Amino acid sequence: MSERPLVDNEQIKDAIDDMRQVMQRRLEEKGRGAFLSRHEILGIIEEEYSELVGAVTEPDMAPVVDELLDVAVACLFGVACIKGDFCDW
Repeated sequence: MSERPLVDNEQIKDAIDDMRQVMQRRLEEKGRGAFLSRHEILGIIEEEYSELVGAVTEPDMAPVVDELLDVAVACLFGVACIKGDFCDW
């Protein structure tokens, strides 16, 4: 069995930086209105996941990266909403 290549700290840092940039753009575009339920969070993530599924059929990796970042941002914002105690149910 061959070993997988290792992802170094700089590559992880770059991915986190990209996610921060996408988060900032989304906050500017959509505002800071909280998700109010776990179902709303799931719905947003399902939408982003569906777009990711479509992107994996593209020959270029850029759309996949874009959609992965959108999924990550939706998840992170969902966590912020839950930790901020904005979700009723």
